[in-house]
Amino acid sequence: MEFDKSYTYKNIDEAFRAKCVSFALYMLFGQKARQDDWHQLADIFAQSAKNELEHSRIFYNILYGEDSLSDTCENLARGVQMEKAARETYAKFSQIAKEESFFKISALLEEIQNIDAAHMKRFAVIRENMDKANTFCRDEKQKWICSRCGHEKTDFCSDAVCPVCGACQGYSRIKAENY
Repeated sequence: MEFDKSYTYKNIDEAFRAKCVSFALYMLFGQKARQDDWHQLADIFAQSAKNELEHSRIFYNILYGEDSLSDTCENLARGVQMEKAARETYAKFSQIAKEESFFKISALLEEIQNIDAAHMKRFAVIRENMDKANTFCRDEKQKWICSRCGHEKTDFCSDAVCPVCGACQGYSRIKAENY
């Protein structure tokens, strides 16, 4: 029997989706516990969420293969497609909510569509920068900051290794001064 046509595949897919929901809910439960000053309980929810995330990774790998998350550029492209699909879905949901006179929910869904559009754009720009090999080098000098220790440098390229904390280049960001 082909795995992707089996009940086992369907069950693992359902388990994967359930673990993703559990992860999100435990994160929300933990935030609420922390707001209520139940810090130990918040930490327990956070640890449980990490466990659920790991379980979802295991199930995902069973469903799609060990190497299905190995290419970050491809994951960015998938992220663009996921955000596009979500926007289309929310547009339909928003219209239905409007037709049923749930105007606040309709407006909320429209705003979330805008947020998803921003996610989609961000993923696409990052992917484009990676394709052009200019994630860490630009045509004009930039103020680079190490997101681990805060070391700053103004140059065309970020440091390959931070001279202060030894962090790899992946911790480098163009400093946003929007305050």
